[in-house]
Amino acid sequence: MKNLRLIILIMCSVILCLFLSIPSVIAQPNIDITFEPEEPAPESKINFTATVSGENISEVYICLSECKEGLCYADSFNESMDEISEGVYQKDITMIHSDATYIEYWAVVNDNDTWYNFNLDYETANLKTSSNGNGDTTNGNDTDDTPGFEMILVLLSLVVLIFLFKRKR
Repeated sequence: MKNLRLIILIMCSVILCLFLSIPSVIAQPNIDITFEPEEPAPESKINFTATVSGENISEVYICLSECKEGLCYADSFNESMDEISEGVYQKDITMIHSDATYIEYWAVVNDNDTWYNFNLDYETANLKTSSNGNGDTTNGNDTDDTPGFEMILVLLSLVVLIFLFKRKR
């Protein structure tokens, strides 16, 4: 009987320790980010709107990286958003790279003095690019940087060299 009481006491202690060691579950805030225009051009202004739900949201940041061909520029944006109404935050960002082809963006939220970084769930959006007729994209920059004009000078130099070479013979 004494052993049975001891076994029951030990089992209750183990069960109580297990319940106390389980961390309390804190609900992570939910966020929905939209932006205008839907397909922005490089070097244009984008208006981001974030709808955030949580217990006690105190700060919301929007992070944006301009990218091209799988490589993002190091000078990314990390901007504090302004609360325009209950749970709705907004920020305008003007991009700076003319050759960017897409952006990556995510949010960082302070909810009840806990920072939630949503960069593992970053979103991508393609930028509007224009075509210059030969299949190349110019990303809104309508200059045609293909070589050609220099060839006239090279050919003229070649003719002068041949003429001088023949004259010496």
